[in-house]
Amino acid sequence: MNVLELFSGIGGMHYALKESKVPANIIEAVDINTVANKVYAHNFPNTKLCQSNVQAISSNYIDAREINLILMSPPCQPFTRQGKRMDVDDERCAALLHFINLIPHLNEKLKYILLENVEGFQESQAHQCFIHILEKSGFHYKEFLLSPKDFGFPNSRLRYYLLARRKPLQFTKDLSVQQLREEINCVPCIGDFLEIPDHSEQYNTYLLNDEVLLKRARILDIVTKKSQNSCCFTRAYSHFMEDAVRSFCRPSGSYFWGKKN
Repeated sequence: MNVLELFSGIGGMHYALKESKVPANIIEAVDINTVANKVYAHNFPNTKLCQSNVQAISSNYIDAREINLILMSPPCQPFTRQGKRMDVDDERCAALLHFINLIPHLNEKLKYILLENVEGFQESQAHQCFIHILEKSGFHYKEFLLSPKDFGFPNSRLRYYLLARRKPLQFTKDLSVQQLREEINCVPCIGDFLEIPDHSEQYNTYLLNDEVLLKRARILDIVTKKSQNSCCFTRAYSHFMEDAVRSFCRPSGSYFWGKKN
């Protein structure tokens, strides 16, 4: 199966595809972000990487590569609850809309599309447009809100996923998130995933200062390496205490109590 990875970032979709054990070959990955592309090239040096805006891609470009599956994780800023939610009016949505408009013109070798985005995408105009084009172009689709914890990982990060299949291909069975959760017998601890030694100086960069801790200690959702859940660390770390980032972990098992302690 030939795969095209759009908005490829650092290669999260590529890793997921490898983990799935589905026989597939990523023909090309496309992203405009130079920093992300450097990381992608490090992670997957043998994959062809195109430094380009997705808006530069045509239906002929995709057809010529005989693509069967398209993976994509387009920019989430137009839809995130912490942003302005400008949706289709956000210029960062333009590349996704461009791809959506390509779908009716792609040949039938394209059988599958997998899209990932932030929770809230399902309420957007871009989502409505995507669904309309999929149905018009002869695709079935399933939608999910999934978190790593649903798969037995000690992290909560709810995300929207859409899997589309071109007719007459059918989904083999009803997929239930609740069923996934019931099949998870044991969630490992955060410490099972930490690669940096407990006392590494690399952690000093992320220590919270005493002023922040004195003001916010009671509302912080502090976790240790023995914890079985955590929230996502983002660039909002230490800036939006109550909402954006709530989990702080010290690998030694002690809490982050600032550089002095």
